[in-house]
Amino acid sequence: MAAEPQKTMKILVCGDVEGNFEQVFSRVETVHRKNGPFDMLLCTGNFFPVVFDETKISVPSAPIPTYILGPTSPSQANYYPNLNGAEISSNVTYLGK
Repeated sequence: MAAEPQKTMKILVCGDVEGNFEQVFSRVETVHRKNGPFDMLLCTGNFFPVVFDETKISVPSAPIPTYILGPTSPSQANYYPNLNGAEISSNVTYLGK
């Protein structure tokens, strides 16, 4: 019996987003279109702005499935609705601690 060929995944990784969602997602969309398709975006570092603001941050829908690692500091934790993992917006998921 022949083994099934393994599917490779193409993953984009970015560092600090720091609240620049539109800029990062626009760049991801361009790279995805030119060099993709990519299966996911993995965000490390500070996803939300560095300075905590009490107002609710609106994260737009991502062009590809996006997964966030973090928070990277106690002030960043204030932005996450659930530190065990949660959907942040359409196509954006925080993976949890």
